[in-house]
Amino acid sequence: MPRARLTALGCGLLGVLLMLLASAADKWLLGGSPALYGGAFLVTSLFCACWVRPTDLVAAPVAVPLAFTAGLFLLNDGTPDQALTERVTNLFPALAVNAVWLYAGTLLAVLVVAVRKVALMVQQSRVRALMEAEDAEDEAAEAEQR
Repeated sequence: MPRARLTALGCGLLGVLLMLLASAADKWLLGGSPALYGGAFLVTSLFCACWVRPTDLVAAPVAVPLAFTAGLFLLNDGTPDQALTERVTNLFPALAVNAVWLYAGTLLAVLVVAVRKVALMVQQSRVRALMEAEDAEDEAAEAEQR
């Protein structure tokens, strides 16, 4: 896995871009298969959760459902003469039908972020303990010299 470099905004933009691409490919190739779109969302959730910076970890579980919705807006069937309000209104039943994928991807992002946060906390405590041990050794060496 490459080093985490995405900011919170970058995580959101990557998620939206990947889901829009998945939505367009799904609509063009398979006519809007929910399984393909849901699988792409799981992969997008995993990428966003793995590549976000440690300081912005909370952004991944927030950004991926928004990306799912953005891609679903494109994937949602609508006629060209439909008004924007009708398309947005048709988005809500589509979200309800695909809720399993939405919850699964969001849960995946939360789990990955939680594991990364725990690993980060363990690493920080080890560094802190090592620094305290070095300080104690330095103090003991100074006390012996006196």
